[in-house]
Amino acid sequence: MGLCVDIIAGVYLAVLGGCDIRWRKVPLHLLLAGGICTAMGIILLWNKGEYEWWWTITGVLPGVVLMVLSLLTGQVGGADGIVVFQMGAIYGLYYTVSWMWVSMLFAAGVSIVLVILGKVNRKTRMPYLAFLALSFFFMRLGGRL
Repeated sequence: MGLCVDIIAGVYLAVLGGCDIRWRKVPLHLLLAGGICTAMGIILLWNKGEYEWWWTITGVLPGVVLMVLSLLTGQVGGADGIVVFQMGAIYGLYYTVSWMWVSMLFAAGVSIVLVILGKVNRKTRMPYLAFLALSFFFMRLGGRL
């Protein structure tokens, strides 16, 4: 994946993470813009001969799981699943699961600190997309993956 795609994805995640922190929801027009960019990214990869259909099919599975959990339990934000779906379509299963794992570690660390400081309780909902953006910057743009 090229640096340009990484920068666009990083800016997209940062904007969504900011919306998630500020308003606890993500505007639909930003999710639609991300969907259009995802489709354009797949077309670009296909034109360059770098597209594999199984890459997208397996990559979107974590997003599908999050969307199903959102519908069934209401404990996961719907936008979280959509964004993970979009990222998985471009980057594939390995990178998507890696970012999700690291983002959950970041979220757990911040949550522990906030609970110890008495700022939140264990039932407080955290803005997941901000942690996903942080893990993306840390791992992808930081040269880890």
